[in-house]
Amino acid sequence: MRYQTGQREDMEAQKIEAPLHSGAIPSWYTTPPQVETTPLRPLTPSDLGDSDIVMPFSASNRIQARLTGTFAHQLLEILPRLSPEHWDAASARLSASYQTGRQPLSPENCQKTIADVKALIAAPRWQALFAADALCEAPVVGTVRGLSVSAQIDRMLITDSHIIIADFKTGRPPHHNEATPTAYCRQMALYGALLAEIYPDKEISCWLIWTQDLSERQVTAKQRADIILTLG
Repeated sequence: MRYQTGQREDMEAQKIEAPLHSGAIPSWYTTPPQVETTPLRPLTPSDLGDSDIVMPFSASNRIQARLTGTFAHQLLEILPRLSPEHWDAASARLSASYQTGRQPLSPENCQKTIADVKALIAAPRWQALFAADALCEAPVVGTVRGLSVSAQIDRMLITDSHIIIADFKTGRPPHHNEATPTAYCRQMALYGALLAEIYPDKEISCWLIWTQDLSERQVTAKQRADIILTLG
């Protein structure tokens, strides 16, 4: 690079000299920092209140029920991404992994779960929840009445004006004259409250769907609001 006459002098004149230090020590140097509190682990819906869901079976069967639920949720996550002609092969591969180990699922249990899940995905009523633009296992974190809550929603569809969320249950569906378990209602109330903070202008619908018989229960906005008032 070549300088023209006078250019170096102009650059020297434009130099900004740093101010001399006064010698005084800044106050922050001798002031201890404030003690930071460790934030609590965000609560999950199951942390808030006792469960009223009856588990009428032994510890061994409880493990089987939990594995069946995990298997069903994995199928609900995987199969909607595939075209129906690939469902059988994908289900068979996943089923094989659940039929080994210390607590294997029986082939009959796996086949029934696969049939239940396929029927749910194919049901015309819920096809929008399994469309390509629907969200699966969607994490949601926020604050509800001063409580930090972390949740994961099985399935969620967001449109311009509505949000539809569904939580899938693999246990025994409630009978026609039975009330929806409070623990499930509380779960959906928290989901709805978290989403209302993010999408205040959208109408939110919350559904519980049982895979065994495709029965459903809606947890209404009023039910959810009444539950939220009991928290905090």
